[in-house]
Amino acid sequence: DFMTAAQMYKNNNHFDTSSNISLDDSNDSDGSDGSYGTFDIDDSESACENEPETNEKSQSEDKTKPRFQAPSVKDVNYTIDYSKVANTKHNTQTWVNTINEYFTDLNHLSDITQVKSRTELEDILIQFFVALKRKDGQPYAPTSIHNCYCGIARHLLTNSCQDPKPNIFDKNQFPRLYATIDGKIKLLQDTNHRQTSKSDSLTNNEIIQILNHEDLLQDTPTAITYRVYFWLCLLCGLRGGDAKRLQYDHVKENDSNGLTVTIPREKNHAGGLKNLNNSGRVCRIPPDTQDKFTPVHSQESTSNSSRPPLAPISNSNNQ
Repeated sequence: DFMTAAQMYKNNNHFDTSSNISLDDSNDSDGSDGSYGTFDIDDSESACENEPETNEKSQSEDKTKPRFQAPSVKDVNYTIDYSKVANTKHNTQTWVNTINEYFTDLNHLSDITQVKSRTELEDILIQFFVALKRKDGQPYAPTSIHNCYCGIARHLLTNSCQDPKPNIFDKNQFPRLYATIDGKIKLLQDTNHRQTSKSDSLTNNEIIQILNHEDLLQDTPTAITYRVYFWLCLLCGLRGGDAKRLQYDHVKENDSNGLTVTIPREKNHAGGLKNLNNSGRVCRIPPDTQDKFTPVHSQESTSNSSRPPLAPISNSNNQ
């Protein structure tokens, strides 16, 4: 083998075994001095051994690279804000504005969050809820009274100067306030004031009237958008801002010539920490029938529309 041949060459030519042996014969091309170059077996072996050392070094450098990096304040605030529901934030601000208007009319303090005493806070809120009414002077519906109660409670839990923050839901801490709100709601229920009917579904005649409206019958991008928007809200039961968050690629035609609407997350399927497996749903719309009311055809027409399909309508007069 090669090692044996090298040893025989050294013995036959009486080389000093301690000399450096190399295969490089570039300095002696004709071999006239009896030397056919020198062999260096050790260098070639060491070259092979250097490769894993390089790989080990790179792996070592990767291991020293930190796994985590400190998030920025912007990233932290964005993550926290993503937990908040836009409708809840809007509802809270609505009732904060209402109680601020109450303070202005009575020349009272300007900010409820600066009340330092729980007793004083309870007295102020009792007077506010007894006086609470709509701008037209009519009483609020019981559900509105409850919404106001919840909105102010959220506002105080976040912004009150008291430590710990007051929880006006706790009837042990605020027994008179709880009794006041409970009594007002029962009074409104017994006198049948402002019983809400907002959750009543549209009748067939109302649906037909909307679909036959001239703003939906035109062959324009805006009319097509209105038509698709209405169909999806009606057939998928979308609520609040759910329809505005719907994207064009969430609506696709399926094998049965109907539509499959994938709703990632919505008000009744909010997901999050307490609803890990309750986020979003799929709504299937059947194929069009032989009728002039055709939701599938309306959706297909959006591909020829110059207006962004399913774009939120910003003009409040057209909503």
